[in-house]
Amino acid sequence: MIKMKKDELLAKLKKSYKPEYLANQLAYKMSKECEYNKNDFLTDFLNRTKEDIKIQNELSGYEYTIEDVQNLFEGSIDNQEKKQNGIVYTPKYIVDYIIENTIDLETIEKKIVVDPACGCGAFLTGLISKLSNLSSEKLSAFISNNLFGFDLNPSCKSDVELVIQLQLQLMNKSSNEIKINVITIDSLFENWENYLPAQPNYVIGNPPYVKVQNLKKEYIDKLKSTFVTTKSGGFNLFYAFIEKSMNSLIEKGKLGFITPNNFLKTRSGFNLRKYISSNKYLKTIIDFDCNMIFSPVMTYNCILFMDKAENENIDYAVMERTTDIEKELDLLEFKNISVEALDNDGWLLLSESIREKIKRIQSFENKIDKQIKTGIATLRDKLYIIDKIIDGKYYKIYNEELYEIEHTLLRPLYKVSDIYDSKNIKFNEKYIIFPYDENITKPKPLSESILKERYPLTYKYFEAIKPLLDERSKFKFSVYYEYGRSQGINNTGRKLMYSQFLGKPKFILCEDERALICNGFAIYEDERLDLICLQKILQSSVMDFYIKNTSYSIEGGFHCYQKKYLKGFSYPTLTNEQIQYLKNETDEKKMNKFIYDLYF
Repeated sequence: MIKMKKDELLAKLKKSYKPEYLANQLAYKMSKECEYNKNDFLTDFLNRTKEDIKIQNELSGYEYTIEDVQNLFEGSIDNQEKKQNGIVYTPKYIVDYIIENTIDLETIEKKIVVDPACGCGAFLTGLISKLSNLSSEKLSAFISNNLFGFDLNPSCKSDVELVIQLQLQLMNKSSNEIKINVITIDSLFENWENYLPAQPNYVIGNPPYVKVQNLKKEYIDKLKSTFVTTKSGGFNLFYAFIEKSMNSLIEKGKLGFITPNNFLKTRSGFNLRKYISSNKYLKTIIDFDCNMIFSPVMTYNCILFMDKAENENIDYAVMERTTDIEKELDLLEFKNISVEALDNDGWLLLSESIREKIKRIQSFENKIDKQIKTGIATLRDKLYIIDKIIDGKYYKIYNEELYEIEHTLLRPLYKVSDIYDSKNIKFNEKYIIFPYDENITKPKPLSESILKERYPLTYKYFEAIKPLLDERSKFKFSVYYEYGRSQGINNTGRKLMYSQFLGKPKFILCEDERALICNGFAIYEDERLDLICLQKILQSSVMDFYIKNTSYSIEGGFHCYQKKYLKGFSYPTLTNEQIQYLKNETDEKKMNKFIYDLYF
């Protein structure tokens, strides 16, 4: 029988045992197998831990590491707490890379190092493992006096103390004189000077990733009143950790963090970008782009190296798509740009030649930003979209009952994310109840009296589903059956529909002027350029180049096409001859070359 791999064994055991119990059993096994060196902490741990023979037998025959124990302790944190506190376990190669590129290990003995959200201690043990050249006495002194971890979770203190004591025993550096400084506090709102002998020289770690939507109101208010990076917008908790850490460092102190990379370009990251660039803190940045460090957790990351010495220039690298992130990390080639080149509206980590091309694409007189519109948002689409068409009549189904809907109250609807190209658009046509007065410039919801009088069948249906519509009660409505938001209801005209994430530019022509859209965006026609010509420009290699260098990507090579990333795109005013060529040319290569020549 083929022996299963160590990771497969641990994954199997986690299905049968609680991860914390399993972590303690693994620590028990590793400690018991070490050469006995009279460590009181581990002696006490062995005495109070009941050996589980069945688990010990399962664990036999493999080589284990401190990281295995930490992974199991991390697994003991429930998913809700992980979401609320933004916890993800950091791979060892990332820990090592950050430590090696942040800390001067030759002069570390008297320097103070802090991980402000240490979790299960990956960065603390990672640093200790790199100090094996120190004597037991010097290493114990460094850990006791200079190495600190803060964390909100009370269990982190005991977990980290165990893994560090075990690590030292495995290194033959164990000592009864050691003090392990893992302190249970909210490091964002505590004065670090109360817990440290002096300001830190280095801050390293993987701060929590928590969106503002997942924080309590009282905590949000506290963040807004304390930090400039979280004073407004849809910020993330790690913004505050960067600010707190940089403010706490000594002059010329250094920071190494792994964080999400979306702050580089999103609107919510403006205050953080401004804070970093105005203080000239950024030294080096590695953007992993669409490569996922924490797969299957859907987070896209970057590594930030910062220091308080004013940096006029920044080294940066953007990782290409790869199946081996660890290997690619060591092969990165860095480029250099000035701090002045960082636009706080969005950091574009680009070479000068690419930057000039982007400026050129944005320089023409015809911008598309005013043509871009969002789709409708009912907040309960299934309650509004027609379920059946029978003999030319339109029906909704609720509680197994058919409700006829007057056809004059319907609008065509396209769910953009379901449409592959302009050819199959009719196969995706749906109909949606539109309880608005269309005879005015800006449609308003029909009053109940008018709805009941003119559309009694639909009124009967709305009465039946009123409890479901009322579940949207946190939104304010003039009548209970209007859409959840007013966006998109005023939009009419021919349009090019497109999804938020695309692998390559795809703008789908919709000739129906009354049709509404959802799950996507549309560029509506105006008098400046025929929509067929605009479609060909938007689907060209020029747009592909533009979006790949100004937007962010996700797994699978998809890029974000939200308005904020498209609004800078422009096109030149075309002659009649150029318009006719665009309309008639069907060869994609020839068309791309023609459009490229228009721009460059």
